[in-house]
Amino acid sequence: MDPFKEKERLKIVNIVNFIRLLEPRDAKITEDVLYETVVKQVEMMKKYKLGGTFLLQYDALLDPRYQKLLKSLSPDDFEIGAWWEIPQPMVEKAGLKWRGRYPWDWRADVGFSTGYSTEEREKLAKVVFLKSGNKAHMVKVNTGIADDSYMEIKSGIKPSDEVISGSYSAISRKLKEGAKVAYDKEATK
Repeated sequence: MDPFKEKERLKIVNIVNFIRLLEPRDAKITEDVLYETVVKQVEMMKKYKLGGTFLLQYDALLDPRYQKLLKSLSPDDFEIGAWWEIPQPMVEKAGLKWRGRYPWDWRADVGFSTGYSTEEREKLAKVVFLKSGNKAHMVKVNTGIADDSYMEIKSGIKPSDEVISGSYSAISRKLKEGAKVAYDKEATK
């Protein structure tokens, strides 16, 4: 094979970066460490002119740092998406029994929607927290069409509702019905 002709062939590479706020396997890997890792990935990809895809778990999607960083990327070079990964607190809040080894388990039958029945997935996606005055209020949502990966939310919230967002630990572990909440001054700047 002629090595010069090899260079003429089209080669496509897509770098996929999964972003989450939780890493239970090592206590030294904090939310800040995970964020700084993504910042470095973006810097390297720009330096070497490598496009790519960033897929955010729901907790990272709500973090203002990631929102700001990823909004700054060119849509011509980068693709942004989300994926539905299922951590322990989400399962327990839905009234289901956690089957994993860690608070986030990467095995498909535990950490991803494909490991749950349609009825279980409906329970997992049926609650959001809204800000009502200075308190958190859990609201049930109605779901529509569902498959192994996606679920439609048909009703339960309206555009003017203030959906509470925050770090993984704040939303999944600490937030309870009736808890007092306030705006994060950093997020509202």
